[in-house]
Amino acid sequence: MSLSRRSMLKQAGAVATAAWGTRLEAFAGPFQVDEAHLVPADKKLSAAWLKSLTERGKSRVCRGDELRYIGMPVGGCFAGTVYLGGDGRLWNWDIFNQHHQGTVAHQAKYGKETLNEIWGANYVDPPSNFSPFHIQFSCDGVPLESGHWDDITFVGQYPVGTVTYTGHGLKIVLEAFSPFIPLDIESSSYPATVMKYTVTNLGKTKRTVKLACDCQHPGLLYSKQTLGSVDLTVSSDKQDSQSMAWDGATFGIAPHPEVRLAPSSDWGTFSVAVAEGDVAIHRAKRPTATVTTALDLAPGKSASRHFFAAWHFPHANVNGFKEPTKRWYGSRWNDSTAVVDDLVHNLKRLEETTLKWRD
Repeated sequence: MSLSRRSMLKQAGAVATAAWGTRLEAFAGPFQVDEAHLVPADKKLSAAWLKSLTERGKSRVCRGDELRYIGMPVGGCFAGTVYLGGDGRLWNWDIFNQHHQGTVAHQAKYGKETLNEIWGANYVDPPSNFSPFHIQFSCDGVPLESGHWDDITFVGQYPVGTVTYTGHGLKIVLEAFSPFIPLDIESSSYPATVMKYTVTNLGKTKRTVKLACDCQHPGLLYSKQTLGSVDLTVSSDKQDSQSMAWDGATFGIAPHPEVRLAPSSDWGTFSVAVAEGDVAIHRAKRPTATVTTALDLAPGKSASRHFFAAWHFPHANVNGFKEPTKRWYGSRWNDSTAVVDDLVHNLKRLEETTLKWRD
């Protein structure tokens, strides 16, 4: 294309330099022009700058229009990409093994050129929250997303994203993450996202609050196979992982007995579950399922619930390989129910160690 990658990077660098040039202070030097090496051994780094590298910084709090373009990864290593939006929605969902360049498949116009995601489309025209299937968290029927609460704030401290909702007599704090423990790759590669909601009753009377996740069956979203050849199933799962009981719904795919189909890249299972407390599961015809849990809160009191979204779409089918390929997690768990059960069983250790990385 006529717009070279080098030219675009130079233009971007010039804009960044102009924007920040007046705000940055020198942290190295000064240097003599006639020094023997272009990169001297003694960088003459400022003592104040070196000290600043280990000082505890202050988290940036985002709200309002800033929330629109936030996308923080909250999926495990090698398990696809799921983003936490600024208002707490889960989006992108690049977990179905679709072949495209970049994390978010996108095209944008730049001058006379049409850019793809590799050539900067997501910078020229940043994508906002989107999901290829319906999944929505709510509290007492009010969606936990922009436009429904008096105030929403986002703080990103990887690997944990914190979203705070205020309104309707409640304060709700969401901590979203996928377990991340440096040097422990097995504990950091769950195909799952943990959504811990802590709800505080700001009112003066006792109330029962219902948290819910409404989810559409995400199987076969992109496949060319017709839905007439398979049954999209929704089952209820109730497990006791020794340390903590959980309940939820698993979306599966069942081929008709007389039809033989090769599993496609979007063939697999998806689970939505809740640990702690009583759970109600409502199944609809689309098919969708709503997983709900209730919290009884006295005035000023708080309670927490862990929601889990887990996926198992192991058929990667990488181009260029003669043999069918699978994701690594496909060798560790048989389906998304097994992922949730493993995650819940080890939740105390995984959550505490992940939070240490943030705190």
